[in-house]
Amino acid sequence: MIADPNLDPLQQSQLSPEELAALADQNEIAAAQNSLNAQLCHWEDGRNISARDWIDLIYKDVWPTAKANGISCFLMPIARILREGNEALRWIEQIEAGKTPQQVVETAILAMHQEEQNLQGELCQPV
Repeated sequence: MIADPNLDPLQQSQLSPEELAALADQNEIAAAQNSLNAQLCHWEDGRNISARDWIDLIYKDVWPTAKANGISCFLMPIARILREGNEALRWIEQIEAGKTPQQVVETAILAMHQEEQNLQGELCQPV
């Protein structure tokens, strides 16, 4: 925001600070329930936008700055998540396919345990 004051919602939004706070609360609830598929209200003018589309817009806006500063590699996982979905979406899909939330979480725990074991084997061990 120092480099670009247009990013400060309090300075640039058509909405009041109270309206912005309420909008942020609504957006958090929607994102918690629907992840990247959530329909959010944009802080600039209150228009509807999907979380996925909003993140994509921000990604495209910040990419040149990140690239110029040699840190664009940190943004690369975002493109994959936008394309393939995130863990929350995969969980939602499994539940919609008939699994119970408990089954989904149990499967995720086992997968994470296996992933951690695989990583542990690849990392340098102290002597």
